[in-house]
Amino acid sequence: MPASNCRQSLLALPVATFIALVLALSTASTAGATTLTNANPNAVSTIVSAHKRDGNDTTRHERRKHRRHHQIQVAMRVAKRQVGDRYAYGGTGPNSFDCSGLIQFSHRKAGISLERTSSAQYYGKGRHISKKNMKKGDLIYFFGSSGIYHAGVYWGRNRDGDRRILHSSRSGTPVQVSKIWTGNFRATTLRRR
Repeated sequence: MPASNCRQSLLALPVATFIALVLALSTASTAGATTLTNANPNAVSTIVSAHKRDGNDTTRHERRKHRRHHQIQVAMRVAKRQVGDRYAYGGTGPNSFDCSGLIQFSHRKAGISLERTSSAQYYGKGRHISKKNMKKGDLIYFFGSSGIYHAGVYWGRNRDGDRRILHSSRSGTPVQVSKIWTGNFRATTLRRR
């Protein structure tokens, strides 16, 4: 790479990458440190190329992150459209659901494949998160003495600050948004980091 192209490539780098490049190319010698003007142009080309690859990886990661965010938004809209549908033990839709069936149905419509039962969903694809890090659309699972007994979609907080859940809870009660009634739950997220 000609020296003028090297300088143009260096000027286009983010500051952190430029600093890393300077550190990588600086070597101790008896006369002091070499400067970028004396640096091997092939080394500069290699580092600039690596930066471009990293940039593409970051862009790819951001696209995946954005796509997953969109899928979760779609799953939430699908779940909300089910409000009023009846509860049915083992129900997976389209007009009746149990708790995990509602989660599986709404996410499948958004292009996310999830396990069928609450327990399998909790221990499956989701990343476990703390309650303080929950965001609307994350999944919550309720624990009792015999393990997981219920699941739903975290629906944010109401005006009073109470956490809410969209869920299909029990026979005779349709799919609805309710205040969370206990602190004995754990959360998972399908969001990407």
